Amino acid sequence: IGTATGTAPDGRTPSDSGPSHHLGVPPFTPTLGISIEKATNGEDDDTPPGPTLPVGSTANFTYVVRNTGNIPLTNVTVTDDQGVIVTCPSGNPIPLLRRGRSETCTGSATVSPGQYTNRGSATGTAPDGNLYSDSDPSNHFGGPRDIPTISMLGLGLLGLLLGGSAFMFTHGGGKRRRLPH
Repeated sequence: IGTATGTAPDGRTPSDSGPSHHLGVPPFTPTLGISIEKATNGEDDDTPPGPTLPVGSTANFTYVVRNTGNIPLTNVTVTDDQGVIVTCPSGNPIPLLRRGRSETCTGSATVSPGQYTNRGSATGTAPDGNLYSDSDPSNHFGGPRDIPTISMLGLGLLGLLLGGSAFMFTHGGGKRRRLPH
């Protein structure tokens, strides 16, 4: 309880007292962090071989960059170690990545034969000028293009001889077309 007393011009001494209240707030502890999650054609494959993609097709990469701290990061640069051009909706570098927010960036490459691994990296600047970064790999395997196949449905060879079967023609990643019999 606090008390205040004073002297008025006419000589009186008014006073008053009252309680005081406050709420304690824990001190703010800044945490800084950044993460990146890279995927190939929607698959997060950190270890080889990853999905098999037809040689000559397009591998589409996503790079999800997240501020995992409670302080905004600025000038967040997103790169790929294989020279893939990475584009982000707000630009690359990302001018401002607020706490808890993420941005999905993209890139692509033509699939070549064999195993392919690339690593996405993100680096952001904290208000004190320190850099924070993370990286994540993704894999895919460049294999042969789909080879068309014909399969019989129904009664097999007997059905074919008796005319009671249908043929399916498969090409290009499982796309099927019914053939007349």
